[in-house]
Amino acid sequence: MPQTIKQLDLTSLRLFRAVQAEGGVVRAATAEHIAPSAISRRISELESALGTKLMFRDASGTRLTRAGEVVLTYAMKIDVDLQRMIAEIAHVDASVYGTVRVLANLSSMVQFVPRDLVALEQTYPDVVVSFEERLSAGIIRGIGDEVADVGITHVVDEGCRLSTVPYRQEVFALVAGSGHPLANREAIRFSETLDHVHIGFSEGSALGQIVAMKAGELGRSLTYRIRVSSFDSACSLVAARAGICIMPTKVAEVYRSRLQLRIIPLSDDWAARHLMLVFKRYDSLSPQARAFVDFMSARRNAGDDCADDER
Repeated sequence: MPQTIKQLDLTSLRLFRAVQAEGGVVRAATAEHIAPSAISRRISELESALGTKLMFRDASGTRLTRAGEVVLTYAMKIDVDLQRMIAEIAHVDASVYGTVRVLANLSSMVQFVPRDLVALEQTYPDVVVSFEERLSAGIIRGIGDEVADVGITHVVDEGCRLSTVPYRQEVFALVAGSGHPLANREAIRFSETLDHVHIGFSEGSALGQIVAMKAGELGRSLTYRIRVSSFDSACSLVAARAGICIMPTKVAEVYRSRLQLRIIPLSDDWAARHLMLVFKRYDSLSPQARAFVDFMSARRNAGDDCADDER
């Protein structure tokens, strides 16, 4: 860096501008609450650093040299840039930015997360959400191990010591292929499906666990034709009349028209449940993670988005 630049300082430039704005050293000293001699010394040091005379001083006031006019122009620009810098820093400090690590189950990813992420980006454009799909048990374990900041799941063990906030509600239905004996029912109880072959989900999935548990409470067990790990596979098998399947209504609606599926609401009380936002402690979350939790929990009453137009 040239020695001249090292010798320049913002205070000297500010006082130089003050002399021109006030029309003299004495008035500038009064406005800046500094001794006139201190201003004169600062300007002399500025002239020495630049190697040229910047102003003439006499009884009537001060008059800029050509070099002084150039310095005044740049000093004013520097002042504007500094004010912009301060304003921008204040904006950055007040804004929310950074990455939020989220573990989510398949059900939430298919039904609600995509549209909610679009809305989140509009509100927090500087927040990046990194998603990883996991089974519910893996989500709880991952949050406990601090692999991620927030989880989206249903099953939260009361003994896991994690904080939860309601996110969205999903409603389960029976999905059957056209021509199945249950296809024309308007509503059905889960117990009425147990004499039919089911398409099941992976044993570690929350949905698979709930369905098996509810069958056990009735003293029954489900007969599975096959277990799958995705809703797409389950719906394709149902359409092929390989069995019936219990799944979230809005997931089934995605496939209804294309695969000619019948969706029969379950009338059981347990058929509606909340997806939850799961995290360790709210006050320990980063600002961007807190913004994510607040925004997503506020979406619990937002319009649904994943279903096709056939309702």
